[in-house]
Amino acid sequence: MQKIHPSCFICIWLIFVITLQKINFFGDLAILLLILFSSGKQNNNKNFLLILAKSLYKTKWLFLGIWLSTAFYTPGDLLAENLFWLPTQQGIFSAWKYTARLAMLMACLVWLNSWLRNQDFLLGLFGVLMPFKKIFGEQNIKIFVLRLSLIFQNFENFNADKNNKNSYKFNDLI
Repeated sequence: MQKIHPSCFICIWLIFVITLQKINFFGDLAILLLILFSSGKQNNNKNFLLILAKSLYKTKWLFLGIWLSTAFYTPGDLLAENLFWLPTQQGIFSAWKYTARLAMLMACLVWLNSWLRNQDFLLGLFGVLMPFKKIFGEQNIKIFVLRLSLIFQNFENFNADKNNKNSYKFNDLI
């Protein structure tokens, strides 16, 4: 069996992200089902739904903020005539739509992360960005990927230090 190049995964992810903004509810549902069914055969055997649930739980305040700001600041028909401080009907619909799309973007990102390790992600990103070397310059693309790899390395070291009881806490540094 031939492995798929990491650039293909990143291109699929970009297609999901771009088309997610332009399709209706049934298209969103189709993309979600496609992600869920394709996540069953992963390279590194992560539990996709558990990781997705943790990611969505960690961003609950972002979801709440987006929902509230969209629901209250979208003009439209009032829910009740005398209750002008309530969100509008169009605002509630838009809030649920944008919140669901953000959750779908999170699912796409978790899907990409479940298929690619950090090294594969960097290789795929390098492959996707190389056609733009005339615009950005090949050296700038290499520097960008190198800096991203250093960020990944520091993040892994931070997670390793977080589990170590002898590591410094943020309050200890102040």
